[in-house]
Amino acid sequence: INAEYGEGLGVFCQGPVKRTPYMHSMMGSMVRVQRTVSDFMTLNIMPYNGASNHRLYFHSKSYQPVKPEELNYDSEKEGEVMGSWIEQRTKQLIQDFTDVNEGEKEVMILWNCFILKEKPLADNAMPTLVEKFVVVKGPEIRGRNLTNNFILHLSNLHSFGLLKAEELEKCVLMLYEQQDLEAATSREKDMN
Repeated sequence: INAEYGEGLGVFCQGPVKRTPYMHSMMGSMVRVQRTVSDFMTLNIMPYNGASNHRLYFHSKSYQPVKPEELNYDSEKEGEVMGSWIEQRTKQLIQDFTDVNEGEKEVMILWNCFILKEKPLADNAMPTLVEKFVVVKGPEIRGRNLTNNFILHLSNLHSFGLLKAEELEKCVLMLYEQQDLEAATSREKDMN
């Protein structure tokens, strides 16, 4: 190994100070091992056991260290029920808005509670989420006469670049198709 040392000046709060020597470069030769395909075919892969992991993990909600026996337990399962206090707080904060009408507030509450339960990972999931929202909450939106407010909400999502125009149109058509289907079903019931 060939190492070269040098000196220099450093600047600190009290002025320039002479640095201690440090290593400039290290040079050496690498030993290459010739491998064949059979070496990779016969690798002995050990199963994972938590004992070899020496990292310290923390709970995302309590920020407490995770005990070794809790490493295989997922505390944030997808089926976890969202606390009702979060929904209550969301409703309270939205009701405090003064620059939107009551219908817009109701749509925002429906949307935020839906998003809290769905937990989207990224913005590219928005079209799928909006379609699912129309399927799940469409009857409630129409029943509470919030269709226009929901379309306004979709146009806001489009304005912020979360929905394309085609996706917005598709969701509106889905909502109207549901309405037409319900009307046809109720007419059939009335005839019978």
